[in-house]
Amino acid sequence: MNRISALALIFSLCLTSVHSEAQVRDDKKGWHKQSGSAYGIQKGREAKTKVDFKIDMEFETKINRKRSENARACASHAANPKPRDITYCQDALVETDLSPENKYVATYNMGLMQMAFEEYDAASETLLNASTLDLEKSESLTALAKLEIARGNEIAAKTYVTQALARKPTRPAQAYITLGYLHERDFDFDKARAAYEQALASKGSPGEARRRLERVNRLWPAK
Repeated sequence: MNRISALALIFSLCLTSVHSEAQVRDDKKGWHKQSGSAYGIQKGREAKTKVDFKIDMEFETKINRKRSENARACASHAANPKPRDITYCQDALVETDLSPENKYVATYNMGLMQMAFEEYDAASETLLNASTLDLEKSESLTALAKLEIARGNEIAAKTYVTQALARKPTRPAQAYITLGYLHERDFDFDKARAAYEQALASKGSPGEARRRLERVNRLWPAK
């Protein structure tokens, strides 16, 4: 092979390598578009993300027998709140005879409302407070994970969802789904698949877990 032919071959191989790397980048961007859309994210990884919390949040509506009308109103409005509805939670939390159960419920639901209004700093403080009121409940930690996803802080999100699962929740599906999503963001599809399988085997949101698992298996089948 003469010198000119050798140089031409090297140049051709370099172009092939550049094209392959570009294709991998495009594939990854395509994943963020598809996976983000499925999760309720309006923009890709490179931009700020915004999660539609109303789709998959766990709303706490159980009020114990020692009734609090404010706590009950707070819970009933948490799934679709208007700005004035947060006053029900605030009024419940200043009641001197509010039971510990209802205090947790009102605090957690107030945090969800603040998230819905994109008051993320206030919501973070409220949900952290809720997580200390009942050390057996995990919903507030899962909510904090989704809040950090909305703020683009995936490291903190993974920390919170791991803490949520460490509490061994009775309804862990949303925590596993959130963890699976975070693994997908890291392109660790085997771990994402395992998380979605655990979500599917858990109580709550089996349809969502099944859709996510089917998508991962279709786009990135196990080797």
